[in-house]
Amino acid sequence: MIEIKNKTIAEIVSDDISTASVFKKYNLDFCCGGGKTVEKACEKANLNTEDVVNDLLNNTSQNSAPNLNFKDCRTKIQMFLTRVKKIFDFQFFYTLKNQIEAMTS
Repeated sequence: MIEIKNKTIAEIVSDDISTASVFKKYNLDFCCGGGKTVEKACEKANLNTEDVVNDLLNNTSQNSAPNLNFKDCRTKIQMFLTRVKKIFDFQFFYTLKNQIEAMTS
């Protein structure tokens, strides 16, 4: 329980999307406000941290929601964007090289 209450809400939802339903139940922001730890978010919302943690541990929506790993997804998107940037950089410099060659010929 100590480990969960010290994790950020965003970390928990990133690890298991089904936990979003628990945070929704308690009106805890798991998007823009997801940078807070469960403990801090509960304190701010005047909620009992143990109740929220117990609901997270006993999350029944795990069975109905696929376990999507957003950390892997984020890594794949970053790799894709890196490739796209390289393509654009190559295209830019190739075009620039051709323009310089045309001006100096």
